[in-house]
Amino acid sequence: NRKRAEGKPFYVYMLAAANKFLRRYYAKLRDYFASPDTLQSVDPIPATLKASL
Repeated sequence: NRKRAEGKPFYVYMLAAANKFLRRYYAKLRDYFASPDTLQSVDPIPATLKASL
């Protein structure tokens, strides 16, 4: 590990990596939900259930 070779404690660099991942993940979610054209409409009754009614 590069960070371990630099002498950083395990907890410090693992926490930094987790924060970096979460920051990127939530940015993707924010961008996805911010644009309404990407959201698909949700049918509350699935087609398979409608066919059996």
